[in-house]
Amino acid sequence: MNHYMTKEICDRLYYAMRKKNVTSNYLCKVLNINYVDFFDGMTGKHPFYNKWQRKVADALGTTREELFPEFCSSNLRDRPTPQK
Repeated sequence: MNHYMTKEICDRLYYAMRKKNVTSNYLCKVLNINYVDFFDGMTGKHPFYNKWQRKVADALGTTREELFPEFCSSNLRDRPTPQK
């Protein structure tokens, strides 16, 4: 699955951060990563993993589905598994 952030997702995240008065430094501490990894994830150079998405959503007091709907789409979850 593609977990790379787009500008629209990144803008939505920054808006939620501003609304809750949360800094990127705080999110780095919550995620237990350095700022370079966080920045690379936000700019699409590094995947923004499911675990990161859940922790960020918890820190912002929202759900992963609300904050990152592109990664939680039901059509992605309901895909049939490939047969061997």
